[in-house]
Parts: sequence; C-alpha cells; structure tokens
Amino acid sequence: ALYKGLGVVVATAAPAQALFFLGLDATNDALKPRLPPAVASFAAGFCAQLCGSMLWVPMDTIKERLQIEGQLAKGSKEALGTSWGAIKTVYMKEGIRGYFPAYWIHQWTWAPFNGLYFSIYDACRSIADPNGWPAWPCGVVAGVVAGAATNPMDLVKTRLQVARADPSTFQYAGAVDCARQIVRREGALALFDGAVARCATVTPRLTICVLVRDAISPYAKRAL
Repeated sequence: ALYKGLGVVVATAAPAQALFFLGLDATNDALKPRLPPAVASFAAGFCAQLCGSMLWVPMDTIKERLQIEGQLAKGSKEALGTSWGAIKTVYMKEGIRGYFPAYWIHQWTWAPFNGLYFSIYDACRSIADPNGWPAWPCGVVAGVVAGAATNPMDLVKTRLQVARADPSTFQYAGAVDCARQIVRREGALALFDGAVARCATVTPRLTICVLVRDAISPYAKRAL
C-alpha cells in the first residue's frame, strides 16, 4: 500500500521533468536580458511549472486517487486497482477533465513554489559560485523555504483533488471554502500539516534534478 500509484509516477515523471526544464530554459533565455535576475528567475520557475503540469497534474491525480482508495467509505470505494486501471476508470467516469481536478489550485501551489525556489536558488548561486562554494546547499535552502511557504496551498490542493473520489467525505465548495473548513475544524496550524515531509521530499528531488541539469547542460549545448 505504501507504493500505490508508483506505476504512473515512473511512467510520467521523466517526460514531465523534461517539459519543465524546456519551459525554464526558454523563459530564462527570453527574460533574463530584460528583467532583474530575481524577477526573471521567479517567472522562469513559474512558467516551467505550467509546462510540466501538462503531465504532472494527471500523474498527481491518479497517484492520490490510488493512495486514498483504502480510506474511502466502504460503500463508495472505487475499484481502481493498478495505475492503468485508475487511468481508465477516471476517463470512463469523468472524461479528460477528470485528470485535471483542481488544476488551477495545482498551479497556485506549485507555480509559486518553483518561482520562489529558482529565485532563491539563483540568488544563492550568485554568492556561492564566486567563492567556490558547492551548489547543493543553495538547493537545500531554496527547497526548504519555498516548500514551507507554499505548504498551505498544497494542503488545500490535495484535499480538492481527492474530493471527487468521495464527495461525502470531502465536502468542499472550492479552495476558499476548503481552507476555511480546515482552519475552523483543525486550527490554523493544520495548514502546515505535512510541511516537514513535503520539504524532505521535494527539496532533494528538485535539487538533484537541477544540479544534474546544470552539470550536463554545457555538454548538451555543445552537442547541439
């Protein structure tokens, strides 16, 4: 059960990451000569997320549907089975739109995260590189700050994404209503539930991807 949704993640993670970096590089090339570095980095991270989301949002939806399947009320439990089974079930019951529930709240969560991440990362690199310091602490600082700052939005996004699976369990009228219910029932600190786990997962993942991408980019550009 701990690996529910692994199949869809394995199948889509790499193509989604490729779309992400294509968007990042294209936006950086277009904006960095014209805007202050921090603004250009934020915009590049924001646009990169929009590109990667073409695959990340469906992946996230299927993964989370599978992960909460065992927690749904017995009478409403969907027989999703495998990742491929979940993909087919969602399409048959909800169509293409079923892969993109809470799409805009997803962008509201991850686009600011990536904008903050790359603004902080690039600022830290501008200090670390001239001094010969390693780049990985820049990624760690950027990931922790951006991850903690956007955790409330991620919590609301997750609640909304799984709401369609069992409306009787997750009764929300929208993002604002969801946030209000969480604060009213669980307290304001509940908006930061999972923040440590979130930072512990997204920080190394994105930092490793960025460092690998930075390392191979010069060779790739020469090859092209």
